[in-house]
Amino acid sequence: MKVIIWMKIIIAGLKIKVIGIIIVITLAIPGYLCAQSQFKRDSTLYKYSYFKFSIFPFFYANLVQDAVWLTFHYEFQAKPKSKFTCNAVVDYHNWTYKMIVNGVPVSVIPDNIEFYIRPQIRFYPGKQTFKGFYLGLFPLYLYRDLTSYQKKGSYWGAGAIGGYQFFVRKKIPLEINCWVSGQTGVIDKVDPYGNPNPGRDSFGTGSFELNIGWPIKRPR
Repeated sequence: MKVIIWMKIIIAGLKIKVIGIIIVITLAIPGYLCAQSQFKRDSTLYKYSYFKFSIFPFFYANLVQDAVWLTFHYEFQAKPKSKFTCNAVVDYHNWTYKMIVNGVPVSVIPDNIEFYIRPQIRFYPGKQTFKGFYLGLFPLYLYRDLTSYQKKGSYWGAGAIGGYQFFVRKKIPLEINCWVSGQTGVIDKVDPYGNPNPGRDSFGTGSFELNIGWPIKRPR
């Protein structure tokens, strides 16, 4: 019995050590990448702006949701060698609502639409703009036409974003980020009796993005 108890204690200790190692590695990798982005300064980045397309959620929407989700970014510096960048974002989402009971669709409502405009201001705290960790804020405009919920109208709001960006072959940006936002609007809704009932609607949302881009030469 004592041997079994000691074996359980040893196994539990090993599990704690493994978990600790995983946590340390998880925390160390971003720090290492940030340090690399600070010490490897590449002045050619300042000569470009960057057009980017969101790989995720594009493939997720097409493969899992049978939907269309297109997100485009255009990031540039308003002032040369500033730590701040401007990032124009357009986001279009179109999907079909399906109610499934026992594996059988009982209600299919197409053409649910969300269209975002999210202009961002980003700050790169490292030594090099466009490269490394960044934080940002943005206002937003959202147009929604949810045929499945019979809601239609415009929203206004604001949000925050954080992410990390690095480069392949020194020019092609790859970016991972997460953003959250809150928005509100007075929209057209339909009450349970089918009558139009304009009212205020508020909600919060967010998403994870994986973006790949292409450099655009800035004019002199």
